[in-house]
Amino acid sequence: MLKKERISESELLTRLLEGERQAFDEIFTRYYTSPCAFANLYVKQTEVAENIVQDLMLWLWENRSELQIRGPVALSLHLGQEPLSDLSEP
Repeated sequence: MLKKERISESELLTRLLEGERQAFDEIFTRYYTSPCAFANLYVKQTEVAENIVQDLMLWLWENRSELQIRGPVALSLHLGQEPLSDLSEP
């Protein structure tokens, strides 16, 4: 179980890669709002933006064993940019 104190991003990533559901829940809680706002800048619809980020979070959990995230801010950058990369494709 994750402690109440704030766990570092690095530790969360380690625990996520190990399949710890509580680490994923903490990542979702920490990083959901900002990517939604970022996605909404492009799609201009809150519900669509939320669906994009929820899909990304689901992808993150389902593909956790294959992730190659590096650097202390890589997770927040990845979550903020990755879901929109598909929007530019026809």
